[in-house]
Amino acid sequence: MIVGMAAFAAIAPSPAAAWERVETYGFPSTQGNIDLSQNTLNGGETALTVHVALPQGYDEQPDKKWPVIYLLHGIDDNSTTWLYALQTLGDIPAVLVMPEGGRGFWTDQWINGTRKGSNWERYFLQEVLPVVNRYFRILPGRSDHAIIGNSMGGQGAIILGAELPGYFGTAASFSGLLSITDPFAMFVFPGLANISYTRYWGPYLGPYAITHSADRQMQNLKDTNVLLTSGNGTASPKYPVGISDKAVGGALEVGALADLQAAFSAGRSAGVPITARIRAGIHAWEYWRDDLDYAVNTWGLFRADPIPDDQQNTNWKYRTMATTGNAWGIGYAFKTPPTNQLFLTRVGQTLTAAGGGSAVTISPGAAQDDASGAGTRPDCTFTATPPFTKVLPAGC
Repeated sequence: MIVGMAAFAAIAPSPAAAWERVETYGFPSTQGNIDLSQNTLNGGETALTVHVALPQGYDEQPDKKWPVIYLLHGIDDNSTTWLYALQTLGDIPAVLVMPEGGRGFWTDQWINGTRKGSNWERYFLQEVLPVVNRYFRILPGRSDHAIIGNSMGGQGAIILGAELPGYFGTAASFSGLLSITDPFAMFVFPGLANISYTRYWGPYLGPYAITHSADRQMQNLKDTNVLLTSGNGTASPKYPVGISDKAVGGALEVGALADLQAAFSAGRSAGVPITARIRAGIHAWEYWRDDLDYAVNTWGLFRADPIPDDQQNTNWKYRTMATTGNAWGIGYAFKTPPTNQLFLTRVGQTLTAAGGGSAVTISPGAAQDDASGAGTRPDCTFTATPPFTKVLPAGC
C-alpha cells in the first residue's frame, strides 16, 4: 500500500504495449485541493486516479532507477487517455505517470481569489508528484524528469514545469493553449470549451492570468529543455477525418500554432533551450502520438541538463502567484494567497523579491520535488514582505 495511494488494479500489457505492466491507483485529494462536487471528470470517471506504466525490466532489475515522464491529458480526456495512446508506440524505457486533471487546466482556479476546491496545480505538485517520486524507482537528476501534455495538458506541462524548474529538466507541449492572454483565449475559446475564463484565471489580462499564460512564463524555464509542437491546421492524408472534425480540429490547431509562435519567440528571448516542431495536422490524437514518438526517439527527451546535476543553480529569475512553491531549492510560502505576482531573482547569494503583496517565508534547502514551501535550512529561513533584498548565508 502506498501512503496516499490506494491500489485499484494492475493492468497487464496488451500485445502491442511495450511496458511491463500498468498499475492504477485511486488517488483522492487528502489535502483538500480537489473537491469533486466542484469539478467535472470526463469519460464517466467518478474518482481521481493515477496510472503508472512501468518499463520492461522494471521488476527484473530491482536496483535500477529509471527516468520519469508525466503525461497530462486534454480537456475532454481523462487519466486513461494517454494509456491507450501509448499502446501504438514502441518501448519507452521510463516510468510513465498519467494523473487525472479533469477539466481543470492543471490550474489552481482563481474563483474570485479564494482558490478553494479546484487546486489542480497543488494537487499535482504537492500530492501526486512527491508520492510517485518516492514510491517508484526514479532517477534523481533533472535531466531524467520530463513533463509532457497535449492541448490543455500542453499548457499544464509548461506552467507546472515553470513552477518547479528545479525538478523538471524537460517540458513539452503538443498543440498547447500557450497564451491565455490573447483575444482567442479570452473571448472565443471559453465558449468552445464550455468553461468560465474568470473562474479559472481571474480578470482578463490580470496578474493571475499572466502568470498562467505559458508564453509569459518562459523566464522560469531558462535552464529547462523545452519542446513545442503544433500542426498547421491542415489534415494530413495519412490520417483522414470527417468534414466536421477537420473544420473544428483545423481551427483549434491554427490557434495552437499562433500560441506556439508566441511562446517560441518569448522562449528564445529569455534564453530558453527551446525547439519548435511545426508539421501538417489538426487538433487530434493521431498527431500527438507522432509528437511523442518524435520527442522520445528523434528530439531526445532526456537530453543533457543545462544545469549539471552536481551544481546548484544560483543565477535565475522566477515569477509566480502560487501560495507555496519551490524556486530552484528556495521554498516559499505566503501567509495569505498573493493577489499580485511575486518576482524572485537570484544572483549568487543575493536573493531579490518584488511584488507579491503579503509577507512570504523563504526557506532554502527545499527538496527538488517539494512544492510545499518547506526547506531544510532553518538557519537560512526568514520571513519578509516584498520588496526586499537578502544576502543568503554561504551554502544556502
